[in-house]
Amino acid sequence: MIGNVSERTFRRVATSINAYKYILKLSIPALDITTPVRPRVLLLKRASFEKYLQPRENIRGFVFSTGIEIDIVIDATDDGMASATQIALHELTHYYLHNAANFVVPVWYDEGLADFLSTIDVDGNILTMGKPPLSRWYSVQHLSWMPIAAVVGVRHGSPEYSSHKGAPSFYAESWLMLHFANISAKKWLPATLNLVRSADAGLSPSEAIQKAFKNEFADYERQLRSYSRETQMSYARFERPRIASDSVAVEQIPEPTGLTELALAMQRTHRDPASIEKLLTPLTADPDNLRAAAALAITLNMTDHESQAPPIAERCRATDDAETATLCGRAILAPFAHAGGQQADALRAAQGARVMFERAIRLDPNRFDAFHANVRTYQILEDSAAAFTSLLEAAVRKNPRAVELRVDLAGFYSRSGRHAAARAELERAVLDSTEVEIRDSLMRLLRDVENAEAAVEQ
Repeated sequence: MIGNVSERTFRRVATSINAYKYILKLSIPALDITTPVRPRVLLLKRASFEKYLQPRENIRGFVFSTGIEIDIVIDATDDGMASATQIALHELTHYYLHNAANFVVPVWYDEGLADFLSTIDVDGNILTMGKPPLSRWYSVQHLSWMPIAAVVGVRHGSPEYSSHKGAPSFYAESWLMLHFANISAKKWLPATLNLVRSADAGLSPSEAIQKAFKNEFADYERQLRSYSRETQMSYARFERPRIASDSVAVEQIPEPTGLTELALAMQRTHRDPASIEKLLTPLTADPDNLRAAAALAITLNMTDHESQAPPIAERCRATDDAETATLCGRAILAPFAHAGGQQADALRAAQGARVMFERAIRLDPNRFDAFHANVRTYQILEDSAAAFTSLLEAAVRKNPRAVELRVDLAGFYSRSGRHAAARAELERAVLDSTEVEIRDSLMRLLRDVENAEAAVEQ
């Protein structure tokens, strides 16, 4: 965790994350998955969050999560509606759920479970889970009720997911369904989990409800609506275990270092490139801030201002930090990230970038973003990738849920004529994908490989 909040806030969030991990292990062990990728949480004062992130109204956090890296950026100012710990646990739940699930995660379950687990709290010697979030409790008692079929049918592009008018009811009912089944009426938990898994079967919301609840849905909905009107709700209590207070490191870092880390997180969470450029440009005045210079070079290529990018290759040669080496490689390669052909400049850039990526991998074999970025150098140089393919296979074995690496590996297999191996990797990636849109893209890639395999057989 890094940020510009008080040490007290850091320690409070760290304590809650430790409690959260303990309760996951105790109550939902399927989510307590250790991965080689360490989440990075940035806690910002509200003024900084609004200045740099420029969020829409009521947005308190951003998350960028893949199989190779994760960043969470949080407005850590407690305002009575949601605390920094609640937002951190909400976003971490998205990460752990998508890392552990082997099915398409419905949006209602994704948001409802994240809200439910964000209520884990430390109260003296007791850990609690399930105390109603004030905003959700208000919404279920005062806003219009969405039909359950409408809640189950929400996708990421649906107006109920993001509109100011529909979102409060959707989020509140999604939370209520998970709270009700896990805390108050556990008899409905099997049917609720069956409803979650029905998204995998491609059923319509009404078909999914019928399959999950059989003839009991009317009784379930009646009890759920009655529960939503109660003036008090139950919650779970656990004895607080002995949790090491120093398991999350807290240290002061110079402001330029923190702002550079924020800029990198803004890149990964797809914030406005012009805002990132504005943040990074003053930081590059320090010749020792190599990470800021590399990040700025990447950003300037996003805004078609690559001619203004600071020269980076020579400065990168001496770096012995894996993350900085990865950034340097990406910066060197940035002007040719999507270009085709074998122009002389692209060849030189690819060779220089590969040196950086290979150094990063030597320094940290779990630098999965370096593996992913290095794929582009082989596309440009069109040379033998046998040795790198072996390294990529090892990386996939270490991080089997990283869909990006499986797709990269399938591409190398396919280009070398190993279509059956490519198909196997894509089939596993399809099984591991947890979002409909990603699964649809992977299915198109899989069909291309199957067509190539069939052509070879003919």
